[in-house]
Amino acid sequence: MNYKIPKGKELRVAISGKSGCGNTTVSTLLAQKLNVKLINFTFRQLAAEKNLTLAQVIENAKTDDSYDIAVDTRQVELAKKESCVLGSRLAIWMLKEADFKVYLIADDNVRAQRILNREGGSLEEIKSFTAMRDSEDS
Repeated sequence: MNYKIPKGKELRVAISGKSGCGNTTVSTLLAQKLNVKLINFTFRQLAAEKNLTLAQVIENAKTDDSYDIAVDTRQVELAKKESCVLGSRLAIWMLKEADFKVYLIADDNVRAQRILNREGGSLEEIKSFTAMRDSEDS
């Protein structure tokens, strides 16, 4: 059974967590259950739009705030338009209008294994890259 948002009302849920915590999975499932739009615009999508790798976008963002501004602005603009679930690493801080905020936590090894299952590669390289991303995010 899907939850029905009362007519004339809107609901915005923000879900965040570090890479590999299940942000996208949980956000997708909740958006489906609530029958609302899923918004999940991140550096990964920006990299694809700019024809860059995620690592390049992260590196560029260290000295060029336009990458962060582009992602943050886009996701908030989309989320303000209608009821939605916004899933991104910073969603709970960016969407001040959120009616409900969730921060997901998972063990570093679990996160690395989830990323490996999703993207393939070397577990050690993923652990190293994920640790770098966590450090850069903070």
